[in-house]
Amino acid sequence: MRTTNEASVEGSAIDRSLFQPFLAPSEIVIWSGKPERVRLIGGDTRKPFVAALLCVSLAPSGLVLLAMWLGARQSSWSEVSGHWLPWVSLFALNAIFLAIFAVLAYRRTTRLKETVYALTNRRAIKLRISQAEPNSSALDLVNRFKTHIRRDGSGDLVFGYRREYVNYGEGSRWEDIPRLTFEDISDVRRVLSLAQDALAKLGYQTVS
Repeated sequence: MRTTNEASVEGSAIDRSLFQPFLAPSEIVIWSGKPERVRLIGGDTRKPFVAALLCVSLAPSGLVLLAMWLGARQSSWSEVSGHWLPWVSLFALNAIFLAIFAVLAYRRTTRLKETVYALTNRRAIKLRISQAEPNSSALDLVNRFKTHIRRDGSGDLVFGYRREYVNYGEGSRWEDIPRLTFEDISDVRRVLSLAQDALAKLGYQTVS
């Protein structure tokens, strides 16, 4: 016969055992899972990827092509295209961009392969196997959920945001920073529904 806790739990028993040491006495895991279809770019790597694409590849390559076009107007395209320097510059810029992309993708996929998630009746938990302590966010702190859902139902689920003053070097501004995100899970809508039900059972108004 299964116990009450076992009957209330959905997900892999292996995943649940990893979270057991971190649960409060009355805390119950209602869902557990891990990233299923890991995207090479997404979440914490999206902004660095876009910055690298613009600053290392597109903008410099555009300037090189513009310089070649202006040179062709003054002489001829065959004369400009015959020089090796513009082509080497284009190759080098895009090789650097591809190297940055490869590093970002490798770091993301490596991190997510070591990551497991749990949703309890109190909070959302993210545990990286190599870490001693998990990251978690209490459900009563969720001001709004945000989803990114692909056609097959997989994607990301964000458990609320906090306001932080971020310094970008050229200036600072307030930004909404995700408290915790389940990335690349297989059924975002189902996990969102479970989280909203858990929040309602805690006595808080359900947020969308």
